[in-house]
Amino acid sequence: MATVLVADDEPANRELVVTLLKYAGHAALEAIDVAQALDCVLQHRPDLVICDILMPTMDGYEFARRLREDARVQATQVIFFTATFLEREALSLAAACGVHTVLAKPCEPELILQTVERALAPGGLDQRAAGHGTSFEREHVQLISDKLIEKVAQLEQANVRLQGLSRLSLGLSFAREPQQLLETFCRG
Repeated sequence: MATVLVADDEPANRELVVTLLKYAGHAALEAIDVAQALDCVLQHRPDLVICDILMPTMDGYEFARRLREDARVQATQVIFFTATFLEREALSLAAACGVHTVLAKPCEPELILQTVERALAPGGLDQRAAGHGTSFEREHVQLISDKLIEKVAQLEQANVRLQGLSRLSLGLSFAREPQQLLETFCRG
């Protein structure tokens, strides 16, 4: 039985992985952000960390880099479990900070369990020291910036939809006759 820390800001994602780990006979720890995950790693020394990349306070790349810089926990196995975005760049940055396995959300439970077992097997996954330098920093900032731009576009689209629904609701609130309600609704 191994101890595995699951770091994800989404409760449903944590619950899924924790349930799978317990089913496989492992002890599971949970963290809601990377700062809490770092504290947990230092305090409990888990055998493996399964970490989302985009989380509050700090991202998974920075988390992995900090682990690799601390001699007490630098050998801790890490798997990124994240929504797929810019896959090639994400894999490159993950490798640069000593993480060589990135699982894309959503994925089959069997794949999660197989990856965990492979990581916990003697020799585990290939976890090399974190890369340093301006190349990593530049790629890291570019990847996070691209993801933020994508999120802003999604928020703008949601905002346009909400404005339309608001206008429709206002128009419907003034309609008194059934025919007028229907016409207003169909136009909306």
